[in-house]
Amino acid sequence: MKAKHAVFLAALFVAVGANAIAEEQPEIGPRYADAQAASIKQLKQYTWHTDTYLATGGETKIHFRLACRLNEKGEMVREVESSESTIRRKRGFRGLVQQEKAEEAGQLLEQIVDVTASYMYMTREEEVEFFNSATISDGTGDDAGKLVVQASNVTIQGDKVTKVVDPETLYPVRLTFDSIAGETPISGEVLYRPIEGGPNVPRMATINVPSKEGVVTAEFIEYAKQL
Repeated sequence: MKAKHAVFLAALFVAVGANAIAEEQPEIGPRYADAQAASIKQLKQYTWHTDTYLATGGETKIHFRLACRLNEKGEMVREVESSESTIRRKRGFRGLVQQEKAEEAGQLLEQIVDVTASYMYMTREEEVEFFNSATISDGTGDDAGKLVVQASNVTIQGDKVTKVVDPETLYPVRLTFDSIAGETPISGEVLYRPIEGGPNVPRMATINVPSKEGVVTAEFIEYAKQL
C-alpha cells in the first residue's frame, strides 16, 4: 500500500511540474531571450581566440587559430591567425587530387563553423521563436535541476536542437544539435561557462562528422575585455 502511495505521489509531482512548465512557457522564451541579449551585449566588449582541430581516424590533421569578436549586429567576425596541417603533399596527379580534397575539407570545416555559430549566437527573435516552438521539460541525471528545451527546424530544415538551461540565470549550460553543413550531416555539443562579472560564453565545442569519420573540436579561450 505504501509503495502504491509513493508511486502515486511521484506521478502527481511530475504532472504538477509539467503543468507548471507548460503554464510558464510563453513567458520563459522572452525572459531567456532577454538574458541572452544582455550576455551578447557584454560579449561585444570582448575578444577571444578559438583553437580548432580537425581529426580523422583519431589523428589531428588540421589545426588553426582564430581571433574572434562580435560586431555591432552580433555577427561573428573571425580572422585566421595561424594554421598548420600534418598532411604531407604528394607529387604529381596524386598531389593535385590531394589538394582538391584539402580544399573541400577546408570548405566543409568553414560550413561546420558557420552552422555551429548559428545555434550559439541566435538573435533575440530567433531565441523567442525557438522557445515558443520547443518542448520544455525538467532535466534528469546530470541535467537535474535544469530546464531541457528541445525544438526542430530551428535554423535549418530538419535540424534538432536541445538547450540545457540554468533556470536561475536563464543561461545555457549545454547545447546539442543534429544538423547539416552543406550536404553533410553533423552532430554537435557546445559547453558554456560564465565569466565572473561578465557574459556567459562557450568554452568547448565538439562536432562529429560520421560520413567523413571526422571530429572537429574547438576550444574558446583567452576572453579579454576591451577597454
